Order: sequence, then C-alpha cells, then structure tokens
Amino acid sequence: MHILLTNDDGIASPGLRLLSEIAVGMGHVVHVVAPKRDWSGQSQSISLSGVIHAEPAWGWEPATAWAVDGSPADCVRIARALIGVRPDVVISGINLGSNLGNSVYRSATIGAAREAALVGWPALALSGTLPLPTRSAVERHLPDVLSLALEEVGAVVNVNWPDGPSLTWVMAEPAWGALTEAAVAHAPNGTGRVTVTMERTMSRPPPHDATDIAAVAAGLVSVSILPVAPPACLPSRRPADIRAEG
Repeated sequence: MHILLTNDDGIASPGLRLLSEIAVGMGHVVHVVAPKRDWSGQSQSISLSGVIHAEPAWGWEPATAWAVDGSPADCVRIARALIGVRPDVVISGINLGSNLGNSVYRSATIGAAREAALVGWPALALSGTLPLPTRSAVERHLPDVLSLALEEVGAVVNVNWPDGPSLTWVMAEPAWGALTEAAVAHAPNGTGRVTVTMERTMSRPPPHDATDIAAVAAGLVSVSILPVAPPACLPSRRPADIRAEG
C-alpha cells in the first residue's frame, strides 16, 4: 500500500520516525509529509490565504519525505500534489502524548486524520503516553488497527497506547466530559497587562468504565471510532427550505 504519514509534533519527532521505519518494514510504500514545527493543540487548522512552501526532507530513505511550513491538515491537503499518488491510508502520529476524551476536538494529530477522512481516505491517528510506545508494541497492534481504518472509511480510527507494554487492545468510547479547562488570571505586573493561564484537569473514570481514558489507565490500548461526516453525505437544503424555516 501507499501510506501517507504526517503528525503534529513536526518532522523531527521520534514518533514519526518510528512509525515510518515500522511501515517500511511491513513492506509498504511510505510517503512522509509533515510540518516543519510543532502544531500541537491546533486541531484542523488550515491555511486559507497565501502559499504553503514544502521542501524535500533527506534521510528518510526508502520513504520519500517533505517538510511543510503549514499545519498538519495542510500537509494532508497538499500531499497528493507532492507525492503524485492517492494514498491508500493516512496515518497521523505517533503523537508524543495521549489524545483521549474531549481533547480529540483540539488535537492536530486527529485534525490531520480528520482532514483525510473528509476526502474519503482511510484515516488513522496514533498517540501514546510518554515515553513513546516501544517498537514491539506498535508492531504488535498496527496491522489490526490499520485493517480497521481501511474498513471505517469516513471516520477516524483513534488509537492510544498506555504507559508500558500491552498485549490487548479494546474498543472504547471517548470520555467526553473527563477533561475540563479553566482560565486563571494572574495579578498584573505593574504594566496593566494580565497573564492568563489555562489549567487542565482530567477526572479519573470509575472502575470498569468503557471509555478511552479508563482503557489506557488499565494498561490497555484504546481504539475509538470518531465519525466524520463528509459534505457529500449531508442532506442538501434548497434556499426555499431555509426561507420556510424563518
């Protein structure tokens, strides 16, 4: 297969390098199109004006690689023009840190995979708690989740490895309400400028919970299906329908 790899940690990330080496070792034709810098937390951000520059990245042979000065979603949008083929599957990751619960809305790792799913390409997002999952852990589960992604066209298959070895992966639902964030304003420093920080809290799931956070906490590989509705699948609405609702 032709596999397109991208990420949100940037082309120098060890997670991307590990994934490329494993995919090449599986006998696939690998194309890397990844951002030059870290885009963590930028979701599905795209460049709507100006141009996007891409340059060859060396040292990835036998994979081909491009470094892009745009977002992860930009990388997916321009990839076909760079590599000259339609990828059979797009894999985003391996992210340096997990993407669980409602953080899937903010993750640029998942944002890149979502961009692929929107155009009908099988899409897989891979993340791991730090330190990165071992090569053997990824090699053990990648064939299964890759096959699942090929079946779930129009969705993102979101995979998270736990800290430590795991022989088992489970299907799980995102723990939508587990992650909360609050803005905290700190006292002005004499200039009138106020510093605001975001404090993030993740609640602990109850025992035997069937969510992604609970699965990873139990030492299991969490696999979630995140539906993406392409525009072609949405019901068409005529202007007359819209006026009638007014």
